[in-house]
Amino acid sequence: MSERLDVRRMLLRRGWTEDQHGVLRKGGAVVGSTAAGDAFLTGPGRGRHDEFTADFPSDTPAQVIPAATEHIGHLIQQAEAALTEAAA
Repeated sequence: MSERLDVRRMLLRRGWTEDQHGVLRKGGAVVGSTAAGDAFLTGPGRGRHDEFTADFPSDTPAQVIPAATEHIGHLIQQAEAALTEAAA
């Protein structure tokens, strides 16, 4: 369970914010964890029409989750920028 606290700390240092329920949010994406130590990342799909979810079982190394969330967040930002540019 302490690895999930490490994940929380890593994400907070990277600009994620924590709501009153302990859920971390950034750019439309949400990261949370279960009592069993599993974690998940949910966010908007392309053009915010669909959502995606990535599950991280409890044995996923702590370093993988922040790296994955940052990479996926970057991809979301690129897709939104491309859609905005295409609409202009």
